[in-house]
Amino acid sequence: LDILKKEAKTMDKMSPMVWGDNSSKNVRHNDIEEQFSIQGVLPVYNQLFSLPMQYGRFINNMDIDGYRKVCVIGYTVYEKMFPDGGNVVGEILYLSNIPYRIIGVGKKQKQGFGNSDDVVLLPITTLQRAYNRGQEIHQLVVSARPGVKAEEVETEVKTILRRIHNIAPNDEKALWSWNMEQMFTGINYTILGLTILLWLIGLGTLISGAVGVMNIM
Repeated sequence: LDILKKEAKTMDKMSPMVWGDNSSKNVRHNDIEEQFSIQGVLPVYNQLFSLPMQYGRFINNMDIDGYRKVCVIGYTVYEKMFPDGGNVVGEILYLSNIPYRIIGVGKKQKQGFGNSDDVVLLPITTLQRAYNRGQEIHQLVVSARPGVKAEEVETEVKTILRRIHNIAPNDEKALWSWNMEQMFTGINYTILGLTILLWLIGLGTLISGAVGVMNIM
């Protein structure tokens, strides 16, 4: 992470993510048990995924440095674990039978990439210690600097990672990445194609109607 921060000139923000125990009924409060995704993140996560708080606050650097046993819960987690509602900041939530204090509740999100409604977020250092993850990173989310294409960031980050881990240049399976810019570009082209098709159909209908009227006249 430190090397990427120093060398990746096209990168703006970077959020490492680590998963905890996602087994059945891994989240408990009183008699309610449910299954949710447990993730360890840094404070910058909230800048990349924009999770506004309904109650409380997001994870901060003091939580990271102090390995605090605190958590932020998504709106779906809040609804299912606390059916009576209200401000639950300060309540204890058991994750894999380990108690964590709730410091924040996220507002309901729109569906899509980065939706945090059904996620429990912990300080990444706390999760690494609690689940014996060491220095493991399961996913790395990066954003591009203004005016830089996501493809350029993707290429630069993967090039640096290949060098650090001695990955062969022709080994395409060692690193997996997903470029959201490409996905949105594809969607935009699809919408543009449908728009053009509808215009052609409408124009064709008008022409055929005009020809029909001319024949009658």
